[in-house]
Amino acid sequence: MNINEIDKSEIPMKDYSLETAFRFDEQDYKFGITGGEEFGMSNYFWDIEISKNNLIIKDCSVRSFLINQSISNNGRYIFLPKHKEMELFDLEKRESVYFNYHRDLGIFTDYYLNQFSKDDSYLIVAFENGFEVFDLEKGNQSIFENFPEKNKLIDVHIGEDNLIWKNIVRSGKQIIKRTDERGREHGFLELIEPSEFYSFDIGKYEQYMAKEKCLIHIQESNSYTSSNRLNKWFNVNGFENIYMTYVPISIPANKKGKLDCCADVIEKYVKMKE
Repeated sequence: MNINEIDKSEIPMKDYSLETAFRFDEQDYKFGITGGEEFGMSNYFWDIEISKNNLIIKDCSVRSFLINQSISNNGRYIFLPKHKEMELFDLEKRESVYFNYHRDLGIFTDYYLNQFSKDDSYLIVAFENGFEVFDLEKGNQSIFENFPEKNKLIDVHIGEDNLIWKNIVRSGKQIIKRTDERGREHGFLELIEPSEFYSFDIGKYEQYMAKEKCLIHIQESNSYTSSNRLNKWFNVNGFENIYMTYVPISIPANKKGKLDCCADVIEKYVKMKE
């Protein structure tokens, strides 16, 4: 695996517009957020409208979600996460297919990525330490995979080869395991550790990383996150080959409230290629 450092400014920007115009089957469509209501802890229900040639063909309420990819690449499918289920609206058939959440925590069900495959044959929805795959043509679920703590899933996305890239820690090593939408394996890639790539001594921080409530201080945003994120690569927003990590620059002497802050860190970004 070849790794080359890039600047954060080189990362493509996600489009978080309230309204998205697109075309499907030679017709003009719009997908727009028209309003919202908070239901607690900065979580929202959003009112959305889908229009065809400026005529509304569907409106509904969806739960708070990261707008990674609401509309499939060919414009046929629209992903609508509801309170108790996920809805896929098919513009060609003008009908919906519904899926239940496997990790249903009610209105606080949390996931971080929804992404359509390049050929729009399947959709992945990823949550903490697991993901599910939906066959768009057959209208059913093809995979539900949950990872135990000893074989921890860091993140998952669809790679440049249209395979599912699972970023996993296995036996203390971080690997990219590639499978198709049916779960059939297509090899794996072992990653060099960030401490080796950036030449820092992770041993200086390991005694602090073992503490459950130890934090790291992110210099750029003046924010904090768990120290177990040190010395790991994380995919950036589902973008192919783009990963980030936290590089420690010092061990602060001060404490933040009752929580130890074990490292000041900076964000670093790379592109990975076979």
